[in-house]
Amino acid sequence: MLERLREMRERRRAGAEIDALSQRDLDETGLSRGALHAVAGAPAAVVVRQGRMAERFGLTEVDFRFNRQDFAAILAQCASCRSAAACARFLDDPQATAAEARFCPNRDLYLVLARPAAAV
Repeated sequence: MLERLREMRERRRAGAEIDALSQRDLDETGLSRGALHAVAGAPAAVVVRQGRMAERFGLTEVDFRFNRQDFAAILAQCASCRSAAACARFLDDPQATAAEARFCPNRDLYLVLARPAAAV
């Protein structure tokens, strides 16, 4: 319960900071105010799940720094995913490969983002 209250307080603080951003600041992030609110409002468990899935595709946090719009889209899709149980089972299996993640609605985008990373 206490953790949930902390998370709510942090979301409100982040929301206030996002609302205070100038248009120039928004332009520098490459995301709309709405997309920033969606990212900031995502539950921590969803962010962790999204990060773990990205790792299975060979992606890192650095990859998303250069693809912020993709990160926001993936996170939004992950937050509303109906395959969370399949995702959890997949992520709990250390032998599962990205090719087996057919249930993931972000699979195609992960594959596209992973191609340039694999070419390096």
